[in-house]
Amino acid sequence: ATPSTGSTFSGWVSGGCAGSAPCTRALTGNTSVNAIFMLLPSSSSPKPTTPSSAPAPAQLSEAGTLGGQAFTQTLKLGDRTPEVQKLQEFLITEGLLPDTARTGFFGPLTQTALITFQRNSGSISSSERGITGTATRSLINAKLTARASTTPSIAIANNQNSKISFTKPLKLGSRGADVQNLQIFLNTNGFTVAPTGAGSKGLETTYFGPATARAVTRFQEAYRSEILTPNNLSRGTGYFGPSTLRKLNTLLK
Repeated sequence: ATPSTGSTFSGWVSGGCAGSAPCTRALTGNTSVNAIFMLLPSSSSPKPTTPSSAPAPAQLSEAGTLGGQAFTQTLKLGDRTPEVQKLQEFLITEGLLPDTARTGFFGPLTQTALITFQRNSGSISSSERGITGTATRSLINAKLTARASTTPSIAIANNQNSKISFTKPLKLGSRGADVQNLQIFLNTNGFTVAPTGAGSKGLETTYFGPATARAVTRFQEAYRSEILTPNNLSRGTGYFGPSTLRKLNTLLK
């Protein structure tokens, strides 16, 4: 997927591809893969406006966005409620939506991501395709409960850093406990991944998306002489490679 001038690639939403990492598919038949491209802001571009007939997206607190709170509504295309934004936060952590998609409006992008989640689960009937019916809500709620019970206990601010050590590079699309530990470190040390919602302090995720990459970039530029300069780089890359990993582990000692 190559963006044209004035736009940027944000991620995949269907066809067996997810997140924003490179995706390779073996073609054994007709296959549809959808990519998301976002327009870059420019001084001549008009600012988006919210229709006067639609309420502005609700702003959710960190505690009420993904912290295991149950989904209770059947959401569908065209809805605009606080629970829609909660659903978008969940789909972002699943790598099915870009982190810029938390709008509170259930549009085609959210619907496509939800359908992909349902298909990947293999347990949701076609009658719920594209809506959060009973089975879909139960599955999402179960995933959120499981996440809440397995969140690692890390207290960087309390000098318990010796429990953490990073051993492998991480990049866009990476998943796992190392990503969550990295987000916790970044949020605790002034390199905020997200101000609210998925990736924010206390709601760190196991998915390395664009927001994590931006926070890593800020960390790299804060330690430019030790991470970037030795590699002949002038700007951070967002790739958690050997030099970045080594510096972070030094700070954790």
